[in-house]
Order: sequence, then structure tokens, then C-alpha cells
Amino acid sequence: MQHPRLLVLIPILALTGCSALTDLLGPGIPNPFQGEDTLLLELRCDPTSAAAASNLVGARLTLLDLRHSVTAHPSGTLSITTTNAAQGQVTALASLLTAPPDLGFHAVLDDQAPLRPRHDPPEEAVLDALPTLGGRPDLAFDVEAMQAMLALAGGPLPPVEGVRIAERFDEREVYAAPAGADWQPWLSTLALPQGAAVVTECWQEQDEQLCSPLLVEEPPPVTAANIEGTRLGMDQQGISPHLELSFDAAGQQAFFELSERLVGHYLAIVSDGRVLSRPMVAEPIPGGRAWLTVGYGLGEPELLDLWRYHAVLETGPLPGACTVQASERVP
Repeated sequence: MQHPRLLVLIPILALTGCSALTDLLGPGIPNPFQGEDTLLLELRCDPTSAAAASNLVGARLTLLDLRHSVTAHPSGTLSITTTNAAQGQVTALASLLTAPPDLGFHAVLDDQAPLRPRHDPPEEAVLDALPTLGGRPDLAFDVEAMQAMLALAGGPLPPVEGVRIAERFDEREVYAAPAGADWQPWLSTLALPQGAAVVTECWQEQDEQLCSPLLVEEPPPVTAANIEGTRLGMDQQGISPHLELSFDAAGQQAFFELSERLVGHYLAIVSDGRVLSRPMVAEPIPGGRAWLTVGYGLGEPELLDLWRYHAVLETGPLPGACTVQASERVP
């Protein structure tokens, strides 16, 4: 079983002593957005903020090291040309240019009982109602029915496609389903603690990505609005790329207080309702910095995420909403 990628939170000064942080950084990180193709993109923005949006879009393209031109039209349309982009990343690039910065640092609730299987024996009526071809005597030989029985043993669970009970990477049993499953019908039946939110945590199990809900505190005390700078780097072995995040003054204080409160407990780093990482906090973290890593290796999906967060978090939000109207490669 592979662990999900980690966001390593470290007290930078304790790690580096008096040496410069750049001593830890290795060569540049491969950029999957770069290639040899010319791409044309068109965004539709609010006409009143299109000029400002064009400047920010240009800044994101610059951070990706893409040669580009951006033209803002009075109608609010932005015409964008890049000349050294990767052909296969046109959709990802268009999405990146319109994405809002979204990152939250949440305390994971110690009590996950509302979402956890209880393993109480199902009632007789529940067993009799299970849709097995041969009836209840064949239950033990029907894998899907056994999974349904186990799910029902945890309480009322409206249909969640592919639901099962699985052991997560932290060796705890959870309801799990393949990525993309809709948990909302079940979650809407639960009485969740006040000040709690449900996010989705995924991990790789053999050739399948499984996901399960996780309870975290809401709202997060540190968000993307507290990030004042980012920097890409590589460890000295050249196997673990990372994105260094630095917080503003308010974020530094809030992050230190959060880490101090969570020593020995878990912290979830969440984007768009998805857990990017859930490290355990070993000690209070001063210094206002964190490293976002994507694990070992230089796989394209992980690198895309790393460069995406670099460009979006570094530049901040667009001044108004923009949508992708067209994206294509020039033959």
C-alpha cells in the first residue's frame, strides 16, 4: 500500500541552523507545462477587471517559464498565445490560469466516530433485504454483498457506489470507495459536531485509488490568503521536489499556535475539499514556513500539482471571475 503524498511541516531554523535555506535546494524541478508547441487560449472575464486579470494571467505564465503574449479586449476576452508549451497540457494550463488559490490548514478531529464503521451485527431484516442472487445462504460467497453487509454494520448508509470497509494507511478502518464516489447522500443523514467539516482523503491501494471522508475543524486558521511567497526546490538527492511556503505575519502566528495545539495530533492540508496531506505534528513550528512535497520521484501528475500550486499561490486570486472559452494547439 502506498502512502499519499506528504506535506512536510518542519521548523526551518531548527533544521538548517545558521546556514542559508538555499543550501538545501538542488537543481531545478522538471516543468511538465513546457514543450515545443504553440497554444492558443481564450478566457472570458468581467470587462471591468479584464485588464487586471491579463496582468495576473501573464504573471502565472511567467512563473511557468512559458513565453507568451496576453491581449485584453474591451469585451472582457483575453487572447493568450504561448510558444513553448506542452501539447498534452493545454487543458491543465487553461484550468490553472483561471484557478483561485485554495489551501487550508485544518486540525483533524480526534473523534472520527460519526464516519467510522461500528461492526455491530446487522439486524436480521437487513440481511434478508440484501440483493443476493441465491438468497441469504449464498451471502458468504458474494463479495459485493459482503461489502454491503459490512457497510450496513456501521449504521444507515444510503447507496455509495463501491463502498467498502478498508484499512487506511494509518491502519484504521474506514468506509472507502473508489475516487469520484458521491458521499453526500450518506453525509446528509449524519449529525456532525459543530464547527466540523467533511473533506475527502484518498490513497493508493495496489492499482486502485480509494477515498474516504474525514472530519476536520472549520474554518481553518491558516489559508492561501496567508501565503505571501512560494519557491520551488529539490532535495540534495534529487528525488523529492517540494514547494516552500512562507506565511505573512498573521499566518505565522496562527500557524505556530495551530502546530502548538496539535503536537502529537494530525494536521490536514486541504484544497478544494481534498486532503493533500495529513502529517502528525511532532513539535510547535515557528518561522512561518512549510514545505509542500509530492513524495519521491518525478511523476507527471505530482509535478503538475506542484507547479500549479506554485503559480496560483504565488500570484493570488484573479480580480474577477474568468472562464475558459477555447484552448487549442496551433498545427
